[in-house]
Amino acid sequence: MTRHLVEPATDLILGYIAANIPAALTDIRTDRNNPVNLGLPTPVPQEYFIASPYMALNPPSIFIVCDSIDFKKDRGANFICATAKYGIAAIAEGLNTENLTRQTWRYQAALSQILDNLSLTSSDNTLRLKIIVRAAEFSESYDASSQGNKPAKRWRKGVLLRCDVEFYEAL
Repeated sequence: MTRHLVEPATDLILGYIAANIPAALTDIRTDRNNPVNLGLPTPVPQEYFIASPYMALNPPSIFIVCDSIDFKKDRGANFICATAKYGIAAIAEGLNTENLTRQTWRYQAALSQILDNLSLTSSDNTLRLKIIVRAAEFSESYDASSQGNKPAKRWRKGVLLRCDVEFYEAL
């Protein structure tokens, strides 16, 4: 039997986010628009990446990047019980920094809502994951209008969720 580890885990996470973020964004948008509708869009991500950085992206975009994995070798067993450190980020774009900041907060809320304490299992039941969202960091807003011939000033901002992903698989 081959080891699963990061590649299948990343694919499971990406598939889950892609399938579940549209509904989560709708829930967040509906909640935030009550009682005052600011008219802020939170479109479904257009692109997903498993490596960074990508300068030519179409926001909103999601990044799912594994930074490291601790195999916890001191446990000594015939199975893998490891913890990987993942960064899961959303990059959004808007015309002004105040609305963009609110949009980024909404992407952070949606990702946290669908990922925190989530358990995923591979289709063959040989890999099980548990995701724990540990922290979120927000980038500064930056001018993306210098990237190409865009007629209006475009701002970009991102949020990075720091997650522990626990791996369980038999050897």
